[in-house]
Amino acid sequence: MNRDLVPRSKETMPILTDLIANTCLIEIAAAGLKRAHASWPASVKPELAGSFYQFFRNIEHSLKCEKGAACTFHATPTFLTAARAALERVCVPTLIALQEEVGADGRYLILWNDVASAMGITKEAVRQRYRLDRKCCNLTCPARNSGTQASKRSICVQCESVFYCDHACQKR
Repeated sequence: MNRDLVPRSKETMPILTDLIANTCLIEIAAAGLKRAHASWPASVKPELAGSFYQFFRNIEHSLKCEKGAACTFHATPTFLTAARAALERVCVPTLIALQEEVGADGRYLILWNDVASAMGITKEAVRQRYRLDRKCCNLTCPARNSGTQASKRSICVQCESVFYCDHACQKR
């Protein structure tokens, strides 16, 4: 298997932008990165784990490349919008999973932090966005992270600015 999950060509960014915006590509790649971080079983080929790592390295490269438009993998404004929206959906749960795996390969956590940082995504920024969108502010909420909206949201009676799906979600 080719380690370069995202081929580099003139057509790369429009295709990748479309995939990121209209599919669950980021979710799948983030899940692959978490599995690789947790040490894949021996039955899984190591190059597959490397492919997910390389996928996010390519995204990081597109954000930091100093060659600008001369680079075939240069981030366009459309790509940045799509990638940021997709990464915000999985950023915090992936970060939590990568931090919780004790003794795992730290390069996955470092890469994830680098990509999130390059996109300007922080836990606080994600929480603020969900506050403004009036979505559940529990960063590990299964309903919120799956993209489904809860039929009922409760507001925190103390601060009156944070929303939760229910009392159980608020306690987490």
